[in-house]
Amino acid sequence: MLENNALIYIGENGWEKKIEDEITRSKYTPVIFFPTSPDGQSVVEEMGKPLNIIVFDTNWSSARRWFYKLGAMKVKKIGLRKVPPSKYYLRKQSKKENLCTFQAVTSLLEELGTGSPGSPFTRMNEIFALWVKSLARERGLTIP
Repeated sequence: MLENNALIYIGENGWEKKIEDEITRSKYTPVIFFPTSPDGQSVVEEMGKPLNIIVFDTNWSSARRWFYKLGAMKVKKIGLRKVPPSKYYLRKQSKKENLCTFQAVTSLLEELGTGSPGSPFTRMNEIFALWVKSLARERGLTIP
């Protein structure tokens, strides 16, 4: 499904070098997936090379800290053109438009054209919504 992926633990010994290596790979355009205005999507049309998307899977304050550190490396941002309603209501989000990492990434992949009705990403979001509802029931939470 996704040919270009790497798991890098930020904060681990040597992580900066691994990130720099990912950023300098000439076959790909490195971008940081972080909330941005819709015009941030123009990077996709501009570059014409496959994207190497850097995703922070952490809380918002840590993500902002790492974003600014990586921002110094002159990596462009990419965000969602349209933020869907959050399907993850097991925990209170600090802002209404914040999404959990899983929903945000699958939504981005759908927007970038790697998903279409019946695509794996669309199906993943449907299964994710069912999983959240199941956990909410188990925890006795109100299901919206």
